[in-house]
Amino acid sequence: MDTNEVVALNRAIEQVGGQSALARACGVKQGHVWHWLNKSRRVPADHVLAIEAATGSAITRYELRPDIFGNPPDAQKDEQAIKKEAPGVETATPKDLTNAHILAQVVALEAQQHRAVREAILNQKGAADRLAYLDAKIAALRGKLLM
Repeated sequence: MDTNEVVALNRAIEQVGGQSALARACGVKQGHVWHWLNKSRRVPADHVLAIEAATGSAITRYELRPDIFGNPPDAQKDEQAIKKEAPGVETATPKDLTNAHILAQVVALEAQQHRAVREAILNQKGAADRLAYLDAKIAALRGKLLM
């Protein structure tokens, strides 16, 4: 794993709240995440998209595995492709696109929030704190929506 990839994995770990939280998001044990970070120094390709979703696309597949996914596509080209593929998007304003991006992040966080609720019901250690953190993060993102 290139130094930039290690930095991206560390950022993902910090963003989701630790190695255990990232492991839950990927459906693996914490030891797997530790191994990616300290031994193999590479995130397996089948977990890259889960990490991208868990971080609300703050950490992308392009950062985690550029050897597989290459360089990030040009944002302007992405916007043009979206407008071609999705009906009605050609009339989307920059505000609409910003709101769509924010809502995608909210959806990813809500998936984590559901897990935290289950953990809190089972009285797992730290679940209540994680739930409060996710509630605050979701509220902050919803506050960024442009009206």
